[in-house]
Amino acid sequence: MEVGSNINLNPSNTLRLLIIKIFNHICMFIQTFKGLTLPRAWLIIFIILGFTALASVFAYYSPAFDFFTIQQSAYILSCFGIVIFSVVQPAMGFEFVPRFRVNARLLIATFFMSAAIACMSYMGHVLLPLPSNEFLQFAEVKIDTTYNIIAGVFLLVFAEEFLFRGIILEGLQKRYTPTFSVVLSAIIFSVAHLDPVQLLPMFLLGLLTGFLYQKLRDLCMSIFAHLLFNIAQATALPAASNNWQLSPLLLYTILAAAALVLVLGYLNIRKYAHFHKAKMQQMPKQVAASMVDPRVFSE
Repeated sequence: MEVGSNINLNPSNTLRLLIIKIFNHICMFIQTFKGLTLPRAWLIIFIILGFTALASVFAYYSPAFDFFTIQQSAYILSCFGIVIFSVVQPAMGFEFVPRFRVNARLLIATFFMSAAIACMSYMGHVLLPLPSNEFLQFAEVKIDTTYNIIAGVFLLVFAEEFLFRGIILEGLQKRYTPTFSVVLSAIIFSVAHLDPVQLLPMFLLGLLTGFLYQKLRDLCMSIFAHLLFNIAQATALPAASNNWQLSPLLLYTILAAAALVLVLGYLNIRKYAHFHKAKMQQMPKQVAASMVDPRVFSE
């Protein structure tokens, strides 16, 4: 039976999806929750397995529903499920510390850095196209229906940022150095998308959002960066590319300019972080402690 995006949902494809997702989430939890007990680990695995199996069976017997939509919904619910499970289980040792602050300087820097990564990923795909598997595009952003816009652009962003930055990166930082934690969380974030075409763009996005979260201890900027990236990938870049006829030299020039934007944005955010840290140190200890987490702006 063919449903949705013409993917043949035979038993082998369904089993393949389940195995990939189980392995994917096992890897995430092995890296993040070193103290997780075996019963709790299996409980989380069965939660993921249940959501995915239910989505696959539902899509198989409901040809009117697009397979991509059902599969993406299962992915989003799985992410939110892990976040809720981690927060409500004190035995896992997680303290949900993200704060939400908005600053014009940070917004501008984040905007240009997100646009630069989206541009780099698109130009890189033009210069070096990679094979894509439609069966693995469950985390892709599509704007063909209202639900896909809401789910892919908004719900997916919140689910992934709360999971990969608020939970996974937060857990990694308790065991590893800040830099290694950001890189490792970006790798986990990239691999979680499974699609080869998205590996490098998601890794770069994971580095940016992880850096923002680590320096600012603030999910707001991470969510904003991720949201801008998704919007750019889904709308602006594909629309503009229809009228682009760029030479290889110009493509490489755009890539270099985007890389320069990332470097300047990185330096700008680091400067802001050090300035804010110095400002906190000048305040009375009681006031500073109430305004910022003691681990903020760690090197």
